[in-house]
Amino acid sequence: MKVKKKPIVDDSVISKVKPSEPEKKADSSSSESPKKKPEESTKVPDEVIEKPEDKKEPEGFSWEKELEGIGLAEDRIKKIASIFSDNELQLADISDFDHELLQSMGLTVAKERLAILKWAKKK
Repeated sequence: MKVKKKPIVDDSVISKVKPSEPEKKADSSSSESPKKKPEESTKVPDEVIEKPEDKKEPEGFSWEKELEGIGLAEDRIKKIASIFSDNELQLADISDFDHELLQSMGLTVAKERLAILKWAKKK
């Protein structure tokens, strides 16, 4: 004699479920947890950045003129001078120059970095 198994779910319950409604799953992003705000910019507003006027370079200052004679080609000196100007570097900053700083500004040729660092050490 075979035993007839009873269905786990009653047929009357199945007929009440609408097929167009997906089952709701419990997840960690439910309405109970607070939504994350988009990350705010970490850029410092210009009015907070201190730009002391007394540290400006003297009239007629030129990175190109300063870098002449360090043993690099004229086109490279112009490029490096442009990089220093774009990064708002001043002559007083050369004591902080190191390979990492120069590399972060795009000076990838080690020989150029060495020439600049040797020049900075003499200043």
